[in-house]
Amino acid sequence: MKKNNKIIKLTMALIVVVYIVILAIILINIKKHTNFNIEDVAKNNKTEVESKNNFNNSSLAENDILSDEETKNNSNVDTNLSETNDKSNNIENTEVANTEDNVGNTQVTNTEDNIKNQEVTNKEDNIKNQEVANTEENVENIGETNRESQVNENNTNSKTRNFGSNVAFIGDSRTQAFIMYAGLSEVIDYTNIGLMVDTAVSKKFITNSNGEKVTILEDLKNKDINTIYIMLGINELGWVYSSIFIDKYEELINKILEIKPNCEIIIQSIIPVTKSKSDSDPIYNNNKIREYNELIKDMAKRLNIKYINLVPELANENGDLPEQASTDGVHLNKKYCIKWLEVLKNN
Repeated sequence: MKKNNKIIKLTMALIVVVYIVILAIILINIKKHTNFNIEDVAKNNKTEVESKNNFNNSSLAENDILSDEETKNNSNVDTNLSETNDKSNNIENTEVANTEDNVGNTQVTNTEDNIKNQEVTNKEDNIKNQEVANTEENVENIGETNRESQVNENNTNSKTRNFGSNVAFIGDSRTQAFIMYAGLSEVIDYTNIGLMVDTAVSKKFITNSNGEKVTILEDLKNKDINTIYIMLGINELGWVYSSIFIDKYEELINKILEIKPNCEIIIQSIIPVTKSKSDSDPIYNNNKIREYNELIKDMAKRLNIKYINLVPELANENGDLPEQASTDGVHLNKKYCIKWLEVLKNN
């Protein structure tokens, strides 16, 4: 039994030794093969490395060239971009500058235009003011000249007519009182209380040189008269139709011109009554007088004969005869008859 164990042990030991030897041989072969492979690999690796290095160097050179070109290109691009940016900046700056210049120039131009416009406006205003001033001066001068001319003319007329025997007055009791208070003793007096446009043609109240009663028209044939003043209408205010009044008035004038074609006929407006008289009388009031005066004025214009408006000179601002101008509200006192005479002298 013990002997068998020994044999087994030896066998096992032998197997181990053999195994070790085999393993050693294998290892030696592996080592040789490995070294050979390592050298080849090293050589190959060296070759490959050199090739790679050469390739890499070549690539790097090309890359360097490309990089240089790219750098140059990039530089050119950058330069172009820079130039573009500079140009853009210049353009923007130029545009801004131009805009500012334009704005400035526009503002300056607008300012200059405004100044010019203001100057033109001022000049126009000055011209207008000057024209107005000149117009006013001219109006004043013309007014003064006209007044002087009227005074001279009136003085001339006064000397020529002298309110003497060549001047006649046709009218009612108002004109009758006027001739008396104004001292016109030499004029031909064709006045009568209550005289109207129709009775002035038909009524025989004038005493001729033979002592006969004749009409105004009949007496005119024998008189050397060159100017006739007429005031009628106060007594006709109660007529139903004002158109009849103005027709009869026109008929009277035409009949006078038939007898005295070269005679100057001067029509006077109806003098207003006082406010107290006007307010208390439904017939003899100033509204009715204004209506008749318009008809008389139109008739004078139509017949191309002179018309004198006495209202502005003898009435107050309301168009009424002042209360102090008359005792009865209708007939004028001496003071206002003198004013009346001055109006006729100045016309």
